[in-house]
Amino acid sequence: METKSCLIAYDNRADEGTMTGEEWSAELPLKNMQNKILTKVARIEKQTANFSLKWDRPIPIRVIGLIRHNLSQEATVNIKLKNIANNTIYESSKRWKGRPFIMREWADPDFIAGEPRDTFRSRHSRITYIDCGRNFGAKSIDVSVTEQKLNYIQVGRLFVGKAWSPKINYKSGQKIWYEQITDKRRALGGTLYTDLRANYRVIQFGLSYLTQDEALGYAMDMQKNIGDSDECLVNLDPDNTVYPYAMTLMGRVRQLSPIEQIARIEYPFSTAYEIEEIV
Repeated sequence: METKSCLIAYDNRADEGTMTGEEWSAELPLKNMQNKILTKVARIEKQTANFSLKWDRPIPIRVIGLIRHNLSQEATVNIKLKNIANNTIYESSKRWKGRPFIMREWADPDFIAGEPRDTFRSRHSRITYIDCGRNFGAKSIDVSVTEQKLNYIQVGRLFVGKAWSPKINYKSGQKIWYEQITDKRRALGGTLYTDLRANYRVIQFGLSYLTQDEALGYAMDMQKNIGDSDECLVNLDPDNTVYPYAMTLMGRVRQLSPIEQIARIEYPFSTAYEIEEIV
């Protein structure tokens, strides 16, 4: 079975659309999903949530993501993409699962089922996204969320953007790690004082064999659109059902790497990425 290449989504257009939805909290309104500060959340005190986003003209969409949400493993996310005539051009639903058996103990209530505990999920910024498989030209989207376990639904950020996956995946040697930014100081008497701060993940990978469309289309378009400060959503291993949360993050590109022409073959270009997580 062929392994899927990494997924790179960018050009978040959620902030440009008009968002509508009923019964969201007045203190934590729906429009908070259009704010880049992830802790500024939107909340609805129900087990179901519905909202729509509409643009003045069709935009390219492949990935729709809910970032830093509180959804449990029982939650389901449904999306519809609609064209300028308000006809549905794509529809899908998702319930993100995983099977980290290495984290299991016999006494765990989910040992047999092998589903990820919410405590395990909470160690990562919770991201649930739907990959439409290709970029659609959509003028609006409808999102419906159903939560079976909690009595409210909360989302920190909405991601709606285009995406690409290289035909040839990254080369061996990709890296992922946590960076510590906690401030540590030692007093004259030897006592260590720490100012705790949230650490964040960094991923580093190289794409050595890119087609002309991938390099001069998507990779260069990505550099122009988001630079080294705007958001991108990356899943290093879409086939990984054991640790999907660990392999997926929303971040920013630390430094724009050159797009190099290395040969005159079918895959003549190469580039590299180092992306730090937005927390």
